[in-house]
Amino acid sequence: MNIGETLKSMRLHAGLTQTEMAAGIVSESYYSKVERGVHDISADALFKILIKHHLDPVSFFMKMSYRKKNNKLLGDFTKIEFAQSKKDLNELNKVEAQLNKKYSEGWPARLKFQLETARAWITHSNKDIDPEIKRKAKQVVLEDKMDREMFYYLSQACVLLDIKDASRLFDLAVKAYNKNPEIDVMSVTYIALLCINFLNCCYHKNGEKKYIELAINTVLQLPAEPHIAYHKILAVYYCALFNKDYQKAATMIEIFTEAGVVSNVADTLPIEE
Repeated sequence: MNIGETLKSMRLHAGLTQTEMAAGIVSESYYSKVERGVHDISADALFKILIKHHLDPVSFFMKMSYRKKNNKLLGDFTKIEFAQSKKDLNELNKVEAQLNKKYSEGWPARLKFQLETARAWITHSNKDIDPEIKRKAKQVVLEDKMDREMFYYLSQACVLLDIKDASRLFDLAVKAYNKNPEIDVMSVTYIALLCINFLNCCYHKNGEKKYIELAINTVLQLPAEPHIAYHKILAVYYCALFNKDYQKAATMIEIFTEAGVVSNVADTLPIEE
């Protein structure tokens, strides 16, 4: 990643708009061009922006060189991710209580965003999500360029949105990808991930058929690359679910179980026959 790509990645994880990220240190217009690689940014302005938003400069440069983060928030992120992976709301509530004490003077924005996203994925609902976080998640997508970083951001944030908003933004993402289809590994992986996560939202929130079909078809039409093979299999599984082909879906669940990955579709069980 270059400086602009890394700034954008960290900004999206913090749930900030370009104007908020610039914070008056540089103009929003100038900052936008930095993200796009059109302009350089001085070391002084870069550090001011990072410090303003409690973003660790060391982690920033490690991220640029694809090294493992050495981030003081990493342990807290791990606790949240662990509760989310277990789909354990009680565990997440315990983590939240611990972190409320730790960050009694204010949560880091990106950590709060991670917590709320985890809650939404566990409950498959956004009714208990901070309205400001939902508003900002939608605003960030609408105000930014739709590229691979945004595909990833939306793949995580779609669960925070009402299904109509999520569907509209998903449609914009697919159109952007189809207009300039990228073949690099990350772009293809992120659009595939977005499609699968969006399908999960549609399953739990009664998404419209046309968007469901768009998501399934988009994944199946992506290049036959090893890194998205599992995404394609999941698209076939969701297709069976939405078509109420429970026999086919049950057969696939047996395969998922044997392969040790059934937890990835556990929130769509049991299948009624």
